[in-house]
Amino acid sequence: MARIVTTDGIFTDDFPAENKLVIEKLGFILNPFFDQVGQTLNGNIDFTNLTVIEKDMIITVDHNGTPTTTTSIRNTLNRRIKGILCFNAISQGISNVYPQGTPFISFTQSENQLIINNISGLVKTSNITSIAVSNPGQITAPNHGLKSGQKVVIFGTSTTPSINNTSYTITVIDGNSFSIPVNITAVATGTGFFRTTDNKYLLNLVAYA
Repeated sequence: MARIVTTDGIFTDDFPAENKLVIEKLGFILNPFFDQVGQTLNGNIDFTNLTVIEKDMIITVDHNGTPTTTTSIRNTLNRRIKGILCFNAISQGISNVYPQGTPFISFTQSENQLIINNISGLVKTSNITSIAVSNPGQITAPNHGLKSGQKVVIFGTSTTPSINNTSYTITVIDGNSFSIPVNITAVATGTGFFRTTDNKYLLNLVAYA
């Protein structure tokens, strides 16, 4: 099995040719993360003597990146944890959905538990280009990638009634539009954005002390 050979980044030359497409996608996501970690740490952590906890876990977050259930990691180091890094995130819902940005984990420490409060960068933000006066309400969002039955939260629009900041179960019309169970009678601003809720990911986490 091929392995990452350098912490400078993930490069296609280090892997078999048949894996090129996957490696390019991973590099696109993770290489900025490696850069960010290097700049943030700036030599303040001795990786040679670093004490870590590695944890793979499936976590579901809402449209804001907040876990939908209490999620914790047991601190087995008997030392105060300085941070938690996410080295990989794989969507357990829609295929080919990658993190929107580098996942950043905020947490609190309680006795021997690390309570994860929020993970930014996981939830994709998608643009809405138009909203139709219709019942049910029809939303145009090019290449939305949704499936019927998924839930979304909408932001930034101006309609009657307001459809902002509420979770709706959607029905896919086609690859560029979907409907929500609302009778939209007027549209002042038909643009905005939406995020999915109940976003499930398999995360590879490393907590360091």
